[in-house]
Amino acid sequence: MKAAVCRAFGRPLTIEDVDIAEPRVGEVKVRLTACAICHSDVILVDGGWGGDLPAVYGHEASGIVESIGPGVAGLKPGDPVVVTLIRSCGSCHYCNQSIETQCDGVFPLDQQSPLSDSSGQVVSQGSTAVLLLSRWL
Repeated sequence: MKAAVCRAFGRPLTIEDVDIAEPRVGEVKVRLTACAICHSDVILVDGGWGGDLPAVYGHEASGIVESIGPGVAGLKPGDPVVVTLIRSCGSCHYCNQSIETQCDGVFPLDQQSPLSDSSGQVVSQGSTAVLLLSRWL
């Protein structure tokens, strides 16, 4: 896939081919049809919050489910979805209180990005972190 990659803070992004791993347990792979870059992403590109480079930013998107990992229920390939930064594990104190925006769950994608560049170097997900998928109404 093509992605706008940040290789140096405060420098222009480069459009590059980036590979994405197949979804693991509880994960969904989405073919994006639209992606917004918000002010938070601009701050990240400028180095305002630090982070690992290279990185791909953008946490507001929509697309079509391409594939699902084991344990995913309620979604299937072909479903239209909206992608957001807000995520919930469904089992922490906050999720059990219906305060999913405060979820303190730990997600495997926080530890290992599924993205890599053409040389095999890992590309950080930046603020995309684990993406919560919500069905379009």
